[in-house]
Amino acid sequence: AGFTSIRFMRMFLTKFKIPVVLRFGELQLVRGDWRRYTKTLDDAIQPPQGITPIQNQNFEVGVVNIEENEDRQPIPYVLPPGIKRERLQGSTTIQQQNEQSLSVKVTDLEPGETRAVFKNTTFDIRMYKQLKMFIHAESIGVSDGVKDDELIGIVRLGSDTDNNYYQIEIPLKITPFGAQIAEDIWPELNNIIASIENFGHLKLERIDQGAAVNELFPLPVPGEPTEFRIRIKGNPNLSNIRTFMLAVKNNSFLPKSMELWFNELRVSDFDNDGSWAAIVSADANFADFADISLTGSMHTIGFGSLNQSVNERSMDELKQYGVVSNINIGQLLPRRVSLSIPVNFSYGEEFRDPKYDPQYEDVLFEKGNTNSDVSRDYTQRKSLNLINVRRNKTQFNRKPHFYDVENLSVSYLYNEIYHRDYNIQKFIDQKLRASANYNYSFQPMVIEPFKNWGLASEKDYLKFIHDFNLNLLPTSFSVNTNIIRNYNEQLSRSLVEGLPELPTLKQRNFMSVSY
Repeated sequence: AGFTSIRFMRMFLTKFKIPVVLRFGELQLVRGDWRRYTKTLDDAIQPPQGITPIQNQNFEVGVVNIEENEDRQPIPYVLPPGIKRERLQGSTTIQQQNEQSLSVKVTDLEPGETRAVFKNTTFDIRMYKQLKMFIHAESIGVSDGVKDDELIGIVRLGSDTDNNYYQIEIPLKITPFGAQIAEDIWPELNNIIASIENFGHLKLERIDQGAAVNELFPLPVPGEPTEFRIRIKGNPNLSNIRTFMLAVKNNSFLPKSMELWFNELRVSDFDNDGSWAAIVSADANFADFADISLTGSMHTIGFGSLNQSVNERSMDELKQYGVVSNINIGQLLPRRVSLSIPVNFSYGEEFRDPKYDPQYEDVLFEKGNTNSDVSRDYTQRKSLNLINVRRNKTQFNRKPHFYDVENLSVSYLYNEIYHRDYNIQKFIDQKLRASANYNYSFQPMVIEPFKNWGLASEKDYLKFIHDFNLNLLPTSFSVNTNIIRNYNEQLSRSLVEGLPELPTLKQRNFMSVSY
């Protein structure tokens, strides 16, 4: 069944040769979100190859925390500057929660090689302004085994870890043995502070320079100074981050052994620009002839209700309106015509203008290259319905006949939806239904054979015989015919420049039902 449906656990202890006393503490299942990446991270090696067993043995991933490692040697664990432990408010006590960091320990990392851990997730960070993280680096064995800027901390975020990602690089300052204060253990120069807006700008810069999409941009240059950089490969977008990767690269000319702490990978400064929304509606009634309803609504980018989170707020500007009318055209005709012609007509349009360019998804629309008409999400709905059109009876004392036009009624229903957006150039969905109904009610021809039987009328227990009757004619005769036509047309937009237009897909369905 796997680990998804564990009902119980058993522990067996066997093969004891002498009596022993066991004292059990607490059995806990510890969740591990971060996993070791056991392949190479060198663009010159494609596809990535697995690391050797010895390299895997020299690569350890764990945690360090304030409760277990505050007396750690040679460098104790302390909270990063500005971070406070969460407090759990109890009925009689206040308990401080544990605070911990991800620990990555690598021994004998060869020059130019990288070791990484990764985590799969689903996240949208476009509504925030900055990506931040604390990083601590120290040498293993001797204090000066690793010097400043010999290690590079790497953060990758994107659709995958190999082909579509953004990469943040930062040279690391090494904490000397014996450091005690938070500012020395967590150097400010090791803090990652990346503007999220710059990720999208890097896409546009790559396009302007005509660089290849399947290569890292900007390309690493041998001998370039070690400094904070952001690079891009493939087509990642910040609206659908599927994986995070944390890594360390040896930027020196000798094998190095080091331990890194990664803490508080977070986004901050969410977009809090003002927005508004409005709704309007109006109804008009013209006696028993017609009634008309008008509705309209609009909201700007960033609007959301009070109970919505930042990522649930609107990412587009919406404008929509609709008109619905019910008209009895028969009221315009002379009374002697006595026609009932109820007509229902509705029409509506919806416009959605995105905040981000739909081609890149994490570049603001006004800075992208997509035409506004192409990026706009537009929907048009219209319908025309004539339901149960018939001639009403004017002479109720006249004997009905099977050929009376009042026995016939017809209906017509037509609905159409037109839609276009960035992916679909044209979508049309039409539904038409026409029906005719004939219904004639016969005058009953009833035979009551026991009505005049005196005995049946005198005895209560024979009353059911007295009331027995037969109707020799059917109650009614009806015929219903329906003709249904469905038409669907879709033309997808060719999103790759230079490729021919895609074919238009059409589908027609006709059906006739009579009963």
